[in-house]
Amino acid sequence: MADKGTLIAGEILAAIGLELNQRIIPAISDADALHSAKMAEDILSHLSGWLLLGDEISGAVVADFDALTRGAVAPELIDDHLLMSSPLGALRERLQDDLEAGRTEDIKSAVAADSKMFEAELRAIKCVRDETEERLRASERVVSSALATEFLEAILGPGHIVSAVDRAPGGYSKDTLFFSGAAPDGSDLPLVVRRDLPFGPGETTVIDEFHLIEGLWKAGFPVARPLALDAGGILGKPAMISERVAGRSGTEEWARDEVLRDRICASLADVAARLHRIDPIDFGLVEPGKNPREVVRDYVLEWQERWHRNRLHPSPVLAAGYAWLLANIPERIDHVSIVHGDIGFHNTMVADGELTALLDWEFAHLGDATEDLSYCRPFIEEIGGWELFMETYRNAGGPEYREQNARYFNVWRSVRNASSCATAWRGFTSGSYPALKMVHQGIPLYRRFVREVAEALRTCI
Repeated sequence: MADKGTLIAGEILAAIGLELNQRIIPAISDADALHSAKMAEDILSHLSGWLLLGDEISGAVVADFDALTRGAVAPELIDDHLLMSSPLGALRERLQDDLEAGRTEDIKSAVAADSKMFEAELRAIKCVRDETEERLRASERVVSSALATEFLEAILGPGHIVSAVDRAPGGYSKDTLFFSGAAPDGSDLPLVVRRDLPFGPGETTVIDEFHLIEGLWKAGFPVARPLALDAGGILGKPAMISERVAGRSGTEEWARDEVLRDRICASLADVAARLHRIDPIDFGLVEPGKNPREVVRDYVLEWQERWHRNRLHPSPVLAAGYAWLLANIPERIDHVSIVHGDIGFHNTMVADGELTALLDWEFAHLGDATEDLSYCRPFIEEIGGWELFMETYRNAGGPEYREQNARYFNVWRSVRNASSCATAWRGFTSGSYPALKMVHQGIPLYRRFVREVAEALRTCI
C-alpha cells in the first residue's frame, strides 16, 4: 500500500509540483520556492494519510466524516436530502449511530467506500497534468521587467523603468508583485502591484479593493497609498499599483519584546477602532437605515450561493454550518461597520516598533465589527496582548465587543474559509488555474477548516 501511495502521490506531484512551478515562473524568488516546497509537503502528507487508510478515497468525504464524528454536528442541522445525495448517503444509518454513540473507529471502512470519487479527482488531475504548463501560461501571465515597464508607462506615464520584479510567496487570494526601478526623474521606484488571480477563491477583485483603499487613504487611514488602477488587465488580470510601505509583516521580530508587543498590539487596536468608527454611508457603501442584521444575513447568503456554485462535493458539515449561521444572526448589532475580514499580524506592516499599514483588503465588506475582533483574537492571544488590545480598542471608541456575537463569527470564519478552499479546488480541477497553491487550499486547508466548522458548531449548540 505504501508503494501504491507513493506512485499516486508522485503522479499528483508531477501535475502540481515545485519543479513545474519553477520552470514556468523563471523569476520565482527563494522565499516563494521555500513556500511552495512547504505546500507540496503539506499536500503529500495528507494524500499519504488518505492512501494509507486502505483504499483510494476522497479527501472531501474524509474531512466530512472526520468532522461529523469528532465534532458531533447535531444531525438535525444536516439536510437529509443533501446527506443522501452525497457520497456519505450510503453510510447514513451507520453514521448517525456513530454520532449518537460517539464512535470514530469506523472511519477507515467509511472512507474506503468512497473510492469512486477519489478516482474521479485523480482522473481530473491527470487530465490537467497533460496540459498544465500550457494552461498555466495561458491563465497566469508571467510579469517580466519588460512587461512591468510597459505596464507602468501605460498606467503612470512614460519614463518609468522597472529593473526587477519579485513575487511575494503565497498569494492565496491575490498576486502581490514588488517592482524596483526608476521614476522619470531618476528617483527610486519601490512599488507594489496587486493582481487578481485567474480564478480567485473569494471571487473578489482589486477594482473594488482599490476604491475602498483610496477612500481610506484620503481619510488618513494607515494603508499603502494607492496610485493607480488597471481594470483592463495589461498584466493578464486587473491590477492596482501602490507605494511600498516601510516595514515587515509577521511577529517574529518583536513578539518576545514585551514593550514592543504592547505598543504594536495597542496600535492595531487603535487602527481597528478607527476603521469600525467610519460611517459606511460616507463612503457610499450602505443605504441609510439598513438593518445591521440584514447586512450580515445578506453577506452569509452571498457566500452560501458562491459555495453552492463552486463546490465539487456536497458537504453535510458546511451545509449545517450555513443553516446554523442563517438561523442565528446575532440579535444585537449596534450599527453597520466596514469589516476588514482578515485582520492579523500577517496583514500588517511594522517598522521601528510602529504599525505602518493594514494590508490586503480583498475580504473587506459591511457587517458587525465583532467579526474583525473575533478573527484577530487568536493572533493576539498567541503573543499575550488581548487585554491591552481590548482596553485600547474601547478607549479609542470602538463598538462594543459581544462574546455571543464572537461565537457566531467563530463559526462564520471557518465556514467562509472552507468555502474559499472549495472554490480553489474547483479552479484547479477545472484547469482555470492549475497552480500549486490552489491544491494546497483544496486538500489540507479544506480539511482543516471543515473540522473547525464542526468543532465550532459543537460548542455553539
